Amino acid sequence: MWVDKAGTYFSSATWNSQPTVDGAHWYNGSWTGGSSNCPSSSGPRTLDILGLANSWSANGAATNQLALLSPNEADQDNYRVFGSFD
Repeated sequence: MWVDKAGTYFSSATWNSQPTVDGAHWYNGSWTGGSSNCPSSSGPRTLDILGLANSWSANGAATNQLALLSPNEADQDNYRVFGSFD
């Protein structure tokens, strides 16, 4: 899975007109699984995006966005479910 810095979100975005991403892969990692039938892929994971947060801190923008991407967006079995917490 990749985490990239994303361009500004817009309400008319569609699958074919998504916000841009910087391609820097601020997080680039993987874990086992790739199918809902893989119980070993369940559970929380930590994604270290400190470098991305530092770049946001330095850019002075009021808001910042990120994109969670699959290295192969065409692979229908390569999906994850996400939640966020502190």
